[in-house]
Amino acid sequence: MKLLIIVIYDSSRLQDLLTALIELDVRNAISVDSEGLTHVLAQEVPIFAGLRSLVSTPKSPCKAVLGITDDAAIISKLDRTLKAIGIELTQPETGYAMILPIEGLLECSE
Repeated sequence: MKLLIIVIYDSSRLQDLLTALIELDVRNAISVDSEGLTHVLAQEVPIFAGLRSLVSTPKSPCKAVLGITDDAAIISKLDRTLKAIGIELTQPETGYAMILPIEGLLECSE
């Protein structure tokens, strides 16, 4: 089993991403609101207030999607599917995807 992690910086494309995941049979995925570390530090931690100059405009929250798959080739399949709908994770400021091996999994069957 593999853990699929996807971060997409344009949260308006989340529905497209989730639709692509369903087509690729990635089930039990979750979506999490997230923010870049630089933005959080600049806004929330006074000692890093100098970073505000690096954060030109407040960005909308990005989305992190986590899912489980048995498909070791899921990244290349996801890349092709997303490119077909106009999302290219290889472009700057778009997002990224990765898979990590899972050594153990306790899962509730529905």
